[in-house]
Amino acid sequence: MESTNCVVLNTVLRRGGVPPPFSFVDILSFEEAYIQSFCHEVYAVVLLFSRTPQHEQVIKNQDDEHKELDATVYFIAPSENPCGMVGLIHAVANNEDKLSFNHDSALKDFLNKSANRSPEERAKLLLEHEALRTILYSLAAYENGRPNDGLHAHPVVLTAVNGHLYEFGTAQVLR
Repeated sequence: MESTNCVVLNTVLRRGGVPPPFSFVDILSFEEAYIQSFCHEVYAVVLLFSRTPQHEQVIKNQDDEHKELDATVYFIAPSENPCGMVGLIHAVANNEDKLSFNHDSALKDFLNKSANRSPEERAKLLLEHEALRTILYSLAAYENGRPNDGLHAHPVVLTAVNGHLYEFGTAQVLR
């Protein structure tokens, strides 16, 4: 799941066992009046952008300055996992206390199994998690049918953990 299309993200949420009202919506503007029109709390923001060579250099420089994360911050290390799924998990895991899960939730199962693991171990576990892989494969036809504009957009998730705003990119976490 490379996409961060709201339809796809919400399908993964529902099939993964996260019931409404938690959902992803398109934000078409950051104008105050528009943002105030949302009638629910915002727990995370997922932004899409195209990575450029200049951005890759900024990431490299930030990686050189990388600090240890607070133990309560949930992060999956960069890997061959689909970046849209990793972004979704960053949004869900770092807001787990605000969500409800169905009793057979694949996402909750993954979070429980990966809770006390390192970011690298979480990445490996995600590759091996059968229920989440099944959900992703079921969406592959939808993803493959969408036009490819040649851009390689990557999600960045912004969310608060313990009163601090964190940026979860595809390669690092910034505070």
